[in-house]
Amino acid sequence: MGDRHGTASMYSVLGPRSKDLVNLVADESVDELRFFSVMDNAVDGMFIWHNDVKCFTLSAEVGFLLMNDMRALNPFEVGNEGSICWDKEFVGKAALEKIRETGVRRQLVGFTVDDPSAIIVGQSMLSYQGTHLIKDGEDVGKATKYTMGFTCGKNIGYAVIDKNKAQIGDHVTLNGWDAVLCERKFI
Repeated sequence: MGDRHGTASMYSVLGPRSKDLVNLVADESVDELRFFSVMDNAVDGMFIWHNDVKCFTLSAEVGFLLMNDMRALNPFEVGNEGSICWDKEFVGKAALEKIRETGVRRQLVGFTVDDPSAIIVGQSMLSYQGTHLIKDGEDVGKATKYTMGFTCGKNIGYAVIDKNKAQIGDHVTLNGWDAVLCERKFI
């Protein structure tokens, strides 16, 4: 495909009637386009590429979490402890009360990579694999998401870190690529 940086623009059409709006201008209907799928199309003969990149990248740029981002993590580790309704009974409440008392060792944070050619693997829907984060020769966590942040203009990702070994602001490497740990909101 080659480097298309600067030759393409990304627009996101969101909302419950987004397909209706795209269908008004696209040469071919997008009614059958499923989530996480790709389709070639055109507007007045100009090539466009439809996909759900907006679901993966734009949500990450503003710090929104997808269910896959929280897999195998608890609300405290992802910073969502405020969403717990403590005055209700629910499955797992006793475990979360214990975590609330003792604290967590892991934390989901953001990271940025300045090198546009970096290749970093995050977790997939089917695997817990992820590129390990190394700080001072020690494994301090692993990447769970990695993507180009189209709005912020840099490579961004999420990582689960050991809070006793790394913190926001630390410099780490992932497969030899330099990265900086940061808050999970990039714009």
